[in-house]
Amino acid sequence: MKRRNFIAGLGAFPLFAGAAPSEAAGKPPCGDLLFKGAAQEGTAIKTLPRGGSAAAPGEIKIHILGACSGTAPKPNAKHTALVVQESDGTPLWFDAGEFSSWTAYLMGVDFRKLKNVFISHPHLDHTAGLPGLFDVYIHGYHKQNIWSKKAREEPISLDVYAPEQGIVDAAFRLYSLSSRGCHNFAVRRKKVFDGKIFGDAEACVEALQNRHMWRFKNEDGEPVSYSYRIKFKGGKTVVFSGDVKSLDDMKPWLTEGCDLLMMETGHHRAAAVCKALKKEYPKVGDVLFLHHGTQILRNPEAEKAAAEKAWGAPLVFADDGMTVCFK
Repeated sequence: MKRRNFIAGLGAFPLFAGAAPSEAAGKPPCGDLLFKGAAQEGTAIKTLPRGGSAAAPGEIKIHILGACSGTAPKPNAKHTALVVQESDGTPLWFDAGEFSSWTAYLMGVDFRKLKNVFISHPHLDHTAGLPGLFDVYIHGYHKQNIWSKKAREEPISLDVYAPEQGIVDAAFRLYSLSSRGCHNFAVRRKKVFDGKIFGDAEACVEALQNRHMWRFKNEDGEPVSYSYRIKFKGGKTVVFSGDVKSLDDMKPWLTEGCDLLMMETGHHRAAAVCKALKKEYPKVGDVLFLHHGTQILRNPEAEKAAAEKAWGAPLVFADDGMTVCFK
């Protein structure tokens, strides 16, 4: 079987999940990446070698599918999306910037196990990839089942948690018009509200309203922008900020503490965030910056250096295609 490879300074990712990385994984990283694909470490988190997928037992993996905010385009800086992978390979998908599904497929995310997508808010740099996600999900699911007749006929559904369901309906409509046949595929609308919205045997997902789009309401008169917290059965906690007005939008979670904060920089300077965290929220463990804004796109090395100086320890700044793991 022929394979295509995704090479963007990350090594090479096999088109079909489960296949071994090609020899290109050992090649030097590409300079187009914001941080040149270099390995990074925080206090407890680290990035895996590009093209690699191995993680030690008990480690949580986070795949960065897109690391950029809705600013001017830049090579290898696609809009925000990420996958938090449970230990059995089950992906919990957060936001859906353009081409995020294609990157996920090429990185080896197992679409047969994908059941839940969580959208933080309806801005297009977080949702424009939804029609593609539906399409690649269907084709990835079937191809990973070797296009068996049983797989093609099996009803498939995807739960999409979104504070503004109109944009999910529009994305599914666009996918349906494009595909002219949904292959027994259905998108199930799931509401987002403060508190626990999802749980399985390994993790639960909680939502918390933030002030990013405070002037706007959905069709039911409810807020349209949320942050998410993932709590694992082993006790680890990850907070994904989404877009926020300030750290105080997540005050109850950050006061309680978390092992990893995935914080946006599209509306904030990383160094200022670090100073505020050290002063006001000392129970926050590691920090991973993503959804990069103009300052980081212009001078990523300087912004990272300033943030690490303010933090007093190494930090991880996301690159497209990066896999982060921690215990």
